[in-house]
Amino acid sequence: MKNHDNSWIEVINTIKVGDILKVTVTKQRHFGFFVDIPDTKYEGLVEIMHIKNKKRVSPTDFPAIGSQIEAIVLGFREHNHQIALSIKPSDFTK
Repeated sequence: MKNHDNSWIEVINTIKVGDILKVTVTKQRHFGFFVDIPDTKYEGLVEIMHIKNKKRVSPTDFPAIGSQIEAIVLGFREHNHQIALSIKPSDFTK
């Protein structure tokens, strides 16, 4: 059996797929950007494909570091205790 971090278990039992979170942008990378998940020690990742409803997205489309934004929870990455998020408008209407 895997040795789970109790606080990670608490996060995945509290935050659900489809929840909208207010997060703060912390880092930008060529593949997307990272955000701070409030009231946790974990971060979320918004991958480039989950930023806009258009085919071509570049780092200039990313929110500025320090920006507070809303993001929708897409899922959880167990292997690195990360929350997958989207800011793409079409994901908010599903």
